[in-house]
Amino acid sequence: MSKHKPANVVDFCARSGAAYRLRASAFRRHHAPSIKKLPFVVAHDERLTMPAMNYWNDEPSGIPAHDWKRGKDFARLTIEAMIADGCSAHYLERIFEAIVTDAVRRRRKGGKGSRRRSMVVDGFLFELSRMFCERVTGNSPGVA
Repeated sequence: MSKHKPANVVDFCARSGAAYRLRASAFRRHHAPSIKKLPFVVAHDERLTMPAMNYWNDEPSGIPAHDWKRGKDFARLTIEAMIADGCSAHYLERIFEAIVTDAVRRRRKGGKGSRRRSMVVDGFLFELSRMFCERVTGNSPGVA
């Protein structure tokens, strides 16, 4: 007769599964695969490491209403990706930093619309703010 009790095997499997899930969630938080698949995040090379990523790569389409809607969609996708990856605010900080860098680049480049935020950024910030207020207050402050 075996000296191993089935409960021990079950306990071991439960502990192993928990450890695996813990390792998997730490991997997702660190590597953020969902964040890196966002349509406005691009890799400068195949390494997909943080310094090699551009977290805001978007050009206005020239149709403000479409850009506004795309920005709002980007905000929703960003929050969904952060939830999926269990990310901290670190990646959102990277996105904001990239938006500012893009604004400086556009300003230096000059031309039409270079002295204001793009409508994509406006839509992104509007939707993030709306989602934040809704989460904090429980009220939806307005939908545009």
